[in-house]
Amino acid sequence: MFLPALLLIGCGNNKEDTGFFDLYDPTVQVEPSDDTETDAPEPDAPEPDNPNQPDNPNQPDNPNEPGNPNEAGNPNEPGNPNDTGGTGQNTGDPDIDDDGDGLSENQGDCDDTNGQVFPGATDFPNDGEDQDCSGADATLTPVGLVNGNFDMEDGNGYPADWSNIGGAWGWQQHESDIDGCTPTTGSPDECGFGAHSPMGGALKLWGAGGANTENPGESVVFQEFTADANWSPADKIFWLTAWGLHHTFEPLVGNAEAYAVIRCLDASGNVQADAVTQSINAQTQLESWRNLSTWVQCNSMTETVQAILMFHQLDFGTDVGTVYFDDVDFNEAQ
Repeated sequence: MFLPALLLIGCGNNKEDTGFFDLYDPTVQVEPSDDTETDAPEPDAPEPDNPNQPDNPNQPDNPNEPGNPNEAGNPNEPGNPNDTGGTGQNTGDPDIDDDGDGLSENQGDCDDTNGQVFPGATDFPNDGEDQDCSGADATLTPVGLVNGNFDMEDGNGYPADWSNIGGAWGWQQHESDIDGCTPTTGSPDECGFGAHSPMGGALKLWGAGGANTENPGESVVFQEFTADANWSPADKIFWLTAWGLHHTFEPLVGNAEAYAVIRCLDASGNVQADAVTQSINAQTQLESWRNLSTWVQCNSMTETVQAILMFHQLDFGTDVGTVYFDDVDFNEAQ
């Protein structure tokens, strides 16, 4: 009874059971193709520029890939004795810049393990190090600042040998009472000044107000040194140190402050470079002398260099007080 039906199913399209079916209709059998063998495909022909081609030096991770730190001969190759590791350790190869300052030993770097030492670096005087590879540590030579410890006054109450562009300045004699101070406690030291130097005096600066019409709000004293046949400030490094003080009598308040400045000027008076010391202001300790220092390198256009002491106000009404300077040194590095 079921036999005819079975024959109908087995012979309906006169094809043998191949075991392969159409991808989109699993009820339809298909003939096996000729490429159903399991043989491995033939490899493509080598491509010379293919970075994945075996032995191509551009193949990723190939140690011979140009720029790969593992490339043979690369000084940064791990294990290479010339590998600096970024530590500044001297490799022994005078053509390699070990400390990253841009110069190797063959280019004049006298300490290729220290990135602060190379030809042209700033050589800090008297620190025992030859930062600029000149062959010796720089030393300081006085420029010629006159009356730097303010031991002379001009007979009119001003320190001798200093110029000014502000009227609010004067000379305070050592061991004298501060001008205008009236003792209220009976202590002989209440109005005592006590200059930083053992003798002489000190420069006294206070709010300039309208007295300084050229630079309102600034009381300025200075000395300057201009190039002549025997000396020039061009391309030189200058250092300035000083001591500053504000007292409990007329202390600095508001934004009043005082500081020293080095300024390099060209032949037309244009500023080529300048540097400012730390300041004496309302936050600095009263009755305690503070050391101030700065340095600057003038360029090749510099014709004049100035040593400046300044009292500065932003507001004439609120920024007030008095400050004292003493023991000013102005030097050039040699």
